[in-house]
Amino acid sequence: MRVSGHNELWCKNFVGGIVFALCLFFTLTACRSELFPRESRVDSGAIRDVRSIGEVLAEATTEEYWDGLTTVIETIVVKVDAGNAEGALEKAGDLLVDRNWSAVAQRFPAWVQMESGKWEKTQISLSSVKFVLESSGVDPEKKKAIAEATAQARPETLVVLDVYRKSE
Repeated sequence: MRVSGHNELWCKNFVGGIVFALCLFFTLTACRSELFPRESRVDSGAIRDVRSIGEVLAEATTEEYWDGLTTVIETIVVKVDAGNAEGALEKAGDLLVDRNWSAVAQRFPAWVQMESGKWEKTQISLSSVKFVLESSGVDPEKKKAIAEATAQARPETLVVLDVYRKSE
């Protein structure tokens, strides 16, 4: 049985339309992150809360990008007088617990990860200056903030706080 010319043309257009739609679908799903970029930023109230635990000596704002999401990280270098780096980190953690933050991971005495009970998906990483500077891939803006703070106070009295929102 032979298909008439009109039906043959219709079939070619129909199949071509389906192929086009599938190509468009796969292109959009593969590039979804670049087509619909998002930004994750910490609530200003959380930043005020974190700043209140000690004397703020320096701050920096950095961004990390992954799969269409830009995560804005607020770094705050705070002087927490406690005699030594371990004591400063412990005191900063205790002050944050008093403000409804809770520890979710730690590698004490160098690093503690906390999560806010007040601001959804908001986390903070508390680190000693030594731990941050010995880490690889430290952002230049963060290094600059630490240098500014260590020019004003002994490094062992400082805590580096990185505040950010977890990805969606």
